[in-house]
Amino acid sequence: MIPPKSNIYLETSAINFLADKYSYQDGRETYTYHKMKGTRFYISNVSIWEILLTSNKEKREQLIQYIQNIGHPKLINSPSEMIINYIMKKLYLDFIQNQKMLLQERVRERKYLKKGKMTLKN
Repeated sequence: MIPPKSNIYLETSAINFLADKYSYQDGRETYTYHKMKGTRFYISNVSIWEILLTSNKEKREQLIQYIQNIGHPKLINSPSEMIINYIMKKLYLDFIQNQKMLLQERVRERKYLKKGKMTLKN
């Protein structure tokens, strides 16, 4: 049993397994049922790419129909997109932390200047 409001990633082998076992109509009914419970089945652009590389045309069409009926309309990020987003977030947080430290240092300098303990150097 899938808990309500779950986010589930269907990678390519899971899609293959489900499409072999169930029809795309079953996928549509599953999607509708789980949508009422707040559960989402996500697919990545990597999975779509792998499906498009399927050499058997009938199998490829079956998989495409299945993912059209079970998958959430929004794709999840590919692994490289996740890594880039992580790095960018980390860089941004480091930048903010550095700016905060510089600001604190300037505030301390100004306090010392007001007290006459330090001269401002350009």
